[in-house]
Amino acid sequence: EGLEVAVRWLQERSYSQDALEQSLAAVSSEIADARKVLHKVESTLQVNLSDVQEQLRQGEQQTEGLQVAVQWLQAQSYKQDALVEEAIVTQDAIADVRKVL
Repeated sequence: EGLEVAVRWLQERSYSQDALEQSLAAVSSEIADARKVLHKVESTLQVNLSDVQEQLRQGEQQTEGLQVAVQWLQAQSYKQDALVEEAIVTQDAIADVRKVL
């Protein structure tokens, strides 16, 4: 009878070990699947990051272009103001000459 108890105990322990090994295999498989998903997510994020960096670079170039355009327009405005002032001075000078004549 003691021998039968020992055999049953060993069999139960063997079944428990088999169940643990199966659980471990299932967990290992899930971890492998999770790693695959994580790798795909990482790849997607890397692509998205590259796209965002490119858009930022293009935005910086556009900003630089706009700054140049604004500076050019300001310069044109100053030139136009100077021309208007010169025209007024010229008209005043012409009016003064006409008064003399």
